[in-house]
Amino acid sequence: MIKAIERLIEMIEAAEEALAEAKEASYPDDDTKRDVLDMHQNQINSLEFARHDAIKGLQEAMKEAGISEPGIIAELMR
Repeated sequence: MIKAIERLIEMIEAAEEALAEAKEASYPDDDTKRDVLDMHQNQINSLEFARHDAIKGLQEAMKEAGISEPGIIAELMR
C-alpha cells in the first residue's frame, strides 16, 4: 500500500508539472486555456483525494495490525 501511495505522489508531482507547463502555453482563446487548466487542476484534485483515501486506509490497516509508526504516515503526508 505504501508503494501505491508513493506512486500517487509521483503522479501528483507530474500532474503539477503538466499544469505549470499548460499555464505557460499559448491557446487560441481564453475559453480553451481555461478548459485545459481546469482539466489539469481536476486531475490533480482527483489524485490528491486518492492519496488521502489511501493514507487513511493505510492508517486503518496499521491500527488493526497494532502498528503505531507515525513516521510512515508523516512521510507520506508531505
